[in-house]
Amino acid sequence: MPVSFAGRAALAVSIAILLCGAALVFWKTADIFLLVFAAVLLAVFLRTVSRFVQDHTRLTEGWALATVIVGLGGLLLLAGITMAPSIITQLGILRERVPQGFEDLRAQLGVDAAVLPSVEQIAPLAPRIFSTTFGIGASAAVILAVGIYLSMAPQKYKSGVVALFPKARRRRAGEVIDAIGETLRLWLMGKIVGMAFVGTATTIGLWALGHPLAFSLGLLAGLLDFIPNIGPLLAFIPAILISLMASPTEALYVAILYTAVQGVESYLVEPWMYQRNVDLPPALTISGQVFFSILLGFLGLLIATPLLAVGLALVKQLYVEEVVEQQPTPLEPEAPPRAA
Repeated sequence: MPVSFAGRAALAVSIAILLCGAALVFWKTADIFLLVFAAVLLAVFLRTVSRFVQDHTRLTEGWALATVIVGLGGLLLLAGITMAPSIITQLGILRERVPQGFEDLRAQLGVDAAVLPSVEQIAPLAPRIFSTTFGIGASAAVILAVGIYLSMAPQKYKSGVVALFPKARRRRAGEVIDAIGETLRLWLMGKIVGMAFVGTATTIGLWALGHPLAFSLGLLAGLLDFIPNIGPLLAFIPAILISLMASPTEALYVAILYTAVQGVESYLVEPWMYQRNVDLPPALTISGQVFFSILLGFLGLLIATPLLAVGLALVKQLYVEEVVEQQPTPLEPEAPPRAA
């Protein structure tokens, strides 16, 4: 029996209402979604390191994971105890010198606050950038707790998700989840290697130039490298401002150093790490970062790249392999018989 126009209209309206409702729920719970995704990234990292430990020792899976968690916690605690006084001292100097260098630059350029605002005008914006629904401390605690629990029993949570699919599709659903996990693992490992390279190379370069804040500026460069696009710029600003207070020549050397480090990371380190499965086109990456930053704010910008990597993995698994590659190949027309 054909469906009437009223029935089709009611179906279309119902679908539109459901989509709007889903979009509204996602909008209201975006921060929670970002926290869960960040926890998944942490779980992938912990599982990757624990797998490496398990492969090179006789430890079981559970003991390898426990060793990694305790070891990383101990390293962070030891680093905090041994390096905290030096870091605090250098950050204190950095906090004093950056505003002065900023004011000197504004005076040299001859611009007023309307064109180039002061540090005092910019500083209050920082808490807004890093604020979330729960706050920084609570968000970190949620990410840590959820990430550890996910890493302890990943198969349990995977089985729960797979059980939501029909029995005939559960095997394929498990394969897709594994592909997403592998994509995140490759992206995360590449990003960590890139951050470590930027931090180490910047620290060594600034130390070779005789910069008094080499360690803190190198650490800052490595951490901010996690932020796409604007992270390297944010790390470069305090270094160049402090160098300008010393001499233009030193500022030039620092600018060359930061440019060289970022160039090597962008064109050698990251492509080498991502060459296997995480192949994100630059135009798509930038567009996705702009989209997620507008939609979800600063945290959206932070995880835009892994979200895009997951999206591409889903497209490959669910569309390319399930639809495109399953289409039958049209048969070539038979050649007409030759005349005798």
